[in-house]
Amino acid sequence: ERRRIGEALEKVHARLERRVEKRIPSPVPTREEAWAEADVRQPLQQPSREQMDLWQTAFASALDLLALKNKDLVYEAANPSFCRFLGLEQEKVVGRTDFDLFSQSEAETRRREDAQVMSTGKSLIQDEQVAGAAGKRGLQVSRTPLLDGTGQCVGLFWSGRDITAQREAEEALRLSEARFRAVVEDQVELICRFLPDGTLTFVNDVFCRYFGRQRKELIGQPFASVIFDQDREEMKERVLSLAPEKPATALDVRAVVPNG
Repeated sequence: ERRRIGEALEKVHARLERRVEKRIPSPVPTREEAWAEADVRQPLQQPSREQMDLWQTAFASALDLLALKNKDLVYEAANPSFCRFLGLEQEKVVGRTDFDLFSQSEAETRRREDAQVMSTGKSLIQDEQVAGAAGKRGLQVSRTPLLDGTGQCVGLFWSGRDITAQREAEEALRLSEARFRAVVEDQVELICRFLPDGTLTFVNDVFCRYFGRQRKELIGQPFASVIFDQDREEMKERVLSLAPEKPATALDVRAVVPNG
């Protein structure tokens, strides 16, 4: 059974190996692209000892959480990262199922998703909250079916990458932007934000009302479009003069408004 799983796992990498052997230039795929696009259905010769040693080394040293399950969804292998995440020794993982390692509800969810991958023969990549020794963490999880030479599913390859910090940073940015918008929308002054080239990236409601235009009409347009032609050059010079030692400037300019 383990030999069949090893052979099927080798097929996941077949496309990349063929490209290297034929020296066909191609961009280096991401981890997700490699697993999702791998052609695991093509017949492949039994991997050599050298190839198996190579993949076993990569499997053991990967920072991502990696595991192999057989057709009964019993863990056949789990790398050190996976075991550390659960706070278990490898012998406490291999030979077990998710019902031995996770809560009943989480194990049932994982079993349904594993069964979907094995029945459809299609990879599944999604973000999940997975309970580990240090509590729940956000993981980007990839499930890839392992098929033998006859196309029969003999198990699946599971990988997880911890994206908790990334998601927390994204949420912090979202909240920061929400607070920024709440503050500037309460101002009575015209407020805008633009790139170094003058392209508007934000305008508050007061700005929109003053110029009689919708926000979607202004975003992406040059800030200079609302300023008199004669004042644009001086405005440009002032903006270009800004630096860490001179973070602000003041300038009176004439604006183009709907009533002239």
